[in-house]
Amino acid sequence: MPCLCGDTQCGSCGPAQGNWKCPICGNWADDGCEHFGEDGKPTSPEVEKQIHDIAVAENKADTLYAEDLEKEYKLQEEWRKQGLI
Repeated sequence: MPCLCGDTQCGSCGPAQGNWKCPICGNWADDGCEHFGEDGKPTSPEVEKQIHDIAVAENKADTLYAEDLEKEYKLQEEWRKQGLI
């Protein structure tokens, strides 16, 4: 069940109310940060590149995690066939 505390800086409730955390500094949008303007857009091309690089790294991490899970499931299947688990 999702959180219903209503706090704009709660990890669950904040985004549901339109608040978000800066991926660079971790500040909530309603607190403001130097990386995003009032319009919610990056303040410079350098910031935009940092955000892109973070997204690429997170995507790579997600892919590696999925690959590791697939390997783990295959190992468990082999062990079950061998009666080890």
